[in-house]
Amino acid sequence: MPDLLQKYRKMRDFGETPEPAGGKPKRGKLPIFVIQKHQASHLHYDFRLEMEGVLKSWAVPKGPSYDPSVKRLAMMTEDHPYDYAKFEGVIPAGQYGGGNVIIWDEGQWEFIEPGDDPVKAIRAGKLTFKLYGKKMFGEWALVKIGGRSRSDKGNEWLLLKKKDASSQPGWNTEDHAVSVLTGRTQEEIAQGLDKKPAKKTGKQTVNLPEIGTPMLAQIGKGEPPSGDHWIYEVKWDGVRAICYIQDGQVRMVSRNGNVIDRQYPELSILPHHIKAETAILDGEIAALNERGVQFRAAAASHQCLGCQFCGTPLQASSGGVLCFRSPVS
Repeated sequence: MPDLLQKYRKMRDFGETPEPAGGKPKRGKLPIFVIQKHQASHLHYDFRLEMEGVLKSWAVPKGPSYDPSVKRLAMMTEDHPYDYAKFEGVIPAGQYGGGNVIIWDEGQWEFIEPGDDPVKAIRAGKLTFKLYGKKMFGEWALVKIGGRSRSDKGNEWLLLKKKDASSQPGWNTEDHAVSVLTGRTQEEIAQGLDKKPAKKTGKQTVNLPEIGTPMLAQIGKGEPPSGDHWIYEVKWDGVRAICYIQDGQVRMVSRNGNVIDRQYPELSILPHHIKAETAILDGEIAALNERGVQFRAAAASHQCLGCQFCGTPLQASSGGVLCFRSPVS
């Protein structure tokens, strides 16, 4: 029998990477599946199905969707070892796939068609199956595409959701961003932080009030006031945001009322830098270069070396002005 993991092992230095080198499948009623969200040079989702004693793998750039009208490109990659299904952590920079990995979903899967052999179905270019996960359920299909141009690599597939009771038109992958194994975000994994637990007080949780549209600056007239009872802040040219922090989670709302959490994933660790259990912060998200100097274009495109949030508590159990900067990545 050929070594299905030869390519996988050849691409990695196991003296440097914490990724597993092997692993034997465990007997169960159904084979396992895992979906790992992988922030490498590009963010993508690794979709893996247990088959032939290994994990057959596809890189899905935009992740799976419950919407049957959405077709997700899935690039078939090298087989991975069975033990990779429990890998969550950081692949060092310079290693293949360097970046951070979370277990986005896991569970079991069941082959449906065509025929009675999923390996033959893969070779034929079409596989229909059911997922029994923590996020993913119902009937799905992988369909191989190709022959469209000379640039085809022969590994292009489509991941499709079949119409059934679990279908959800308009479903957004990024609304379900945390690990099913540890509850951590991508940024918490990257920085080696444990999930910040919600403090148990025995009291009923009270929802934070909605602030609405924040107060905006205006051009003043005359001389600015002076004296010890006045303070001034830097005029940041970034994105205004109201941040609601509760139960170890953060929700960010723009000045126009749009939820912008997933546009700035590096700020998901904001609760780790706040002593208050609950807080509402009014501030600015600014993009900085390596010298700590702000540059306008990065904040607008959400592509930055470091994002800094500077704000003032509107409601919190401890006061003061906050300045938080995520580490340069």
